[in-house]
Amino acid sequence: MKSMSPFPVQIYHLFSSIRLAVIVLVLLAVDLCFAYISLNGRESLFDAMNRQSIWVWINSYGVENIQYTAWFFALLFLLSVLVLNTLVCTGDRLWKLIRRWRTAGANRQFCFSMSTHIMHLSVVVILIGYLLSYTMTRVSPSLTVVPDLPTKIPGTEISLELIEMKLPAYEGSRLQPFSGRVIQPEILLRMMSHNESRTAWLGFNKPVRFLGHTLFLQKFSPRSNSSTMSLSRYIVIDVRNDPGVLFYFAGIIFFLTGMVGLVFFRPVRRCST
Repeated sequence: MKSMSPFPVQIYHLFSSIRLAVIVLVLLAVDLCFAYISLNGRESLFDAMNRQSIWVWINSYGVENIQYTAWFFALLFLLSVLVLNTLVCTGDRLWKLIRRWRTAGANRQFCFSMSTHIMHLSVVVILIGYLLSYTMTRVSPSLTVVPDLPTKIPGTEISLELIEMKLPAYEGSRLQPFSGRVIQPEILLRMMSHNESRTAWLGFNKPVRFLGHTLFLQKFSPRSNSSTMSLSRYIVIDVRNDPGVLFYFAGIIFFLTGMVGLVFFRPVRRCST
């Protein structure tokens, strides 16, 4: 009779199995179908994540609306299993690959396999970035900045000063409802701390970074030069200190490096004559 493997060995084999990865991916697809149903018409429930940490959101919106947020908790669990499975599976194959490299040396097949593992690990790096973003990001929402009056970012030594506003009115014919209104503002903003200062142009979809903080333009005034509109000049911004950003970019670079390796070192098939 075949003896049973120790429990830790069984757990190791479970998490190093490709079958587990396939099962988790299928469950993720099913869970996201439930997410679509839960999100429909309830975007404001999840929009609160942009203004507070994930722990605060879970203890308030998440728990109090569990019938609509259960998919999110399932998502966190499934992603955790996927990350653990990827790490164990990739680590197991990397160890075998390194042992083969020590005996046979590097060749085209070795580089091809290494590129595949780099892509797998890059996905883990990106997911870690998301985890850091949702657990450690500090957000200062809806800060109003007016000309000639420095505004301090709460909890920091950074002050913001509005220097100049370029508000060109839209004069095209394709978007008639926006005729005469400002749709592409350019804001010259000065950011200052005790030891550093920077001046940069801020706009929609054009955030500015300063000392680890990212500034996003949310609102501005005036929206047009019409006499019926308010002519008071100010901007409203959101400030985020997100430690996960570097992991996103690092993961993307690693993934692209792996893809280049797959293309460059792919096995060459010789056509038989």
